Amino acid sequence: MLTCRTHNKDTFTAQNIRKCEEYVFGMQKRLDKAVANNDTDKIRILFNILLKRSHAVKVLAVWKITYRNKGKNTAGIDGIAIPKNATREETDKIRFRLLDLINISQTPKTIRRVYIPKANGKKRPLGIPTIQDRIIQEIIRIALDPISEFHAHDNSFGFRTKRSCQDAQETLFRYLANSNRKVYVLEGDLENCFGHISHRHITNTLRFWKVPKYVVRIIKAMLKSKILENGVITDTLEGTPQGGVLSPMLSNIALTSFDWYVSELFGNVSRHGGKHTVSPMIRYADDFVILCKSKTEAKQMKEWISQYLHREIGLTLSGEKTKISHIKKGFNFLGFNFKKHPKKYNAKDLKDYKLLIRPQKEKIIGQLQSCKEVIDNNKQSTQEGLIRLLNPKIRGWGNYYQHVNSKKVFSTFDHFMWWKVYRWARRRHSNKGKKWIINKYFMKRSKGKTNYFRTESVSLYRLSEIPIQRHIKISKGKRVYNSDDTVYWDKRDRKMMYQKLYRKHHNAFKKQKGNCPQCNSLLRPEDAIHLHHVKPKHSGGTDKQSNLRLLHAECHRDVHRPTHFT
Repeated sequence: MLTCRTHNKDTFTAQNIRKCEEYVFGMQKRLDKAVANNDTDKIRILFNILLKRSHAVKVLAVWKITYRNKGKNTAGIDGIAIPKNATREETDKIRFRLLDLINISQTPKTIRRVYIPKANGKKRPLGIPTIQDRIIQEIIRIALDPISEFHAHDNSFGFRTKRSCQDAQETLFRYLANSNRKVYVLEGDLENCFGHISHRHITNTLRFWKVPKYVVRIIKAMLKSKILENGVITDTLEGTPQGGVLSPMLSNIALTSFDWYVSELFGNVSRHGGKHTVSPMIRYADDFVILCKSKTEAKQMKEWISQYLHREIGLTLSGEKTKISHIKKGFNFLGFNFKKHPKKYNAKDLKDYKLLIRPQKEKIIGQLQSCKEVIDNNKQSTQEGLIRLLNPKIRGWGNYYQHVNSKKVFSTFDHFMWWKVYRWARRRHSNKGKKWIINKYFMKRSKGKTNYFRTESVSLYRLSEIPIQRHIKISKGKRVYNSDDTVYWDKRDRKMMYQKLYRKHHNAFKKQKGNCPQCNSLLRPEDAIHLHHVKPKHSGGTDKQSNLRLLHAECHRDVHRPTHFT
């Protein structure tokens, strides 16, 4: 049974979490500097502080796992989790108990395995550690991140701080848009990457990076954790459980040598005293593409990397998903379709072709089907209830594709949604005419002629209103924890945050100078942001700009602390 000591009631407030983040980030920057200077003693000292001595790291780890993590309500084999709809006081009691039980050297408990469906009809194995083990993994992840980032390749984008699919997409665009030499693309995918990564390769890489020996032993014990499946406990001989907090980072650590293998052995060659990239590789987790000059080179590359992956990392290429494509026929990567289209009729030379990046056809169909299911499953819902269910799905999908050639797709999607919600409304009033239904459920905005599916308080989001704008790609050589790059990251985060917000919230963002007025910290694109009414609407407040503030979700939670549920 969990027991706890007396704790400060403000330990898990947003203000204290911000202070912990600032302290931890400062320590991570010091660790980055020690790695850059190859100072083994300093690395060991900073690891000891972060893993064993720092209370701030423990508080932050508990907070991330029990509040921000999507699996906070899912228990491991011990049955401990954050209950749904629990009050703030109840969840804080659990957090304090978990805080007391942190022991970085404890033996990891057995992992519970479940299976979740994949898009292709197959099932993906998911390993669920106990919430205590997840907290310890988060502490180790915090300490390892600066080292992993220092050694990572610039063209690796998956599971990394401040990097995204859009960075990978923009990098590919820059390689392909003006190049006439890269005409073939090797699309690669690793077969069950998380399930077959070599434990020895991971631990050898960590030792090579000067990670303290006791940390390597702890990680090795985590990799060897037993698996509980259908009441049967089995040993783990390879792989890292997909579902663990540390697993994405460990997979990246294992594949970093693969990035540098391709880059150094095949990518960089001397030319006029300098270097240029012949066959660049862009990788996101276990998906990657390699750009080649010819089909022969692509086949040779496939053979070389297949041998290296099997020999060094214990992985194999997926026969189903690994293929070679010509840029004129196009290829799919991370939900985007990359294809060169002719600029004029009977274009022959590749110079007469233009690269266009669009949403992948299967992803468009999947999103339309998903929204259709929401509408069909909520035939008895209120109009406002239906809109609030659809808007997050529509806006999230639109934000993902707003940096590519999506305008036509967005317009088509809006047309489809208009007819779907119209039929939803018509079904409710089968004896009424089209004009009556439109007058009841659709309203015109002040300056437009288009009928919007909306109520007095909420409107169905339209993808065509999202501005198409280029993604702000990360500059080469920039490290998250490098003190010299702090100004660069703050400037980039402000620009990206501005792009992320609704247009009507831009004034509030500017007025706040990009900071949260509650904790006075920068609003960053990776943060969850809430709109706060200074004077609540139930007390007569309005939606005017003077009454609105943009807050971190956690700060907003503290503002409404007496009535908040987690």
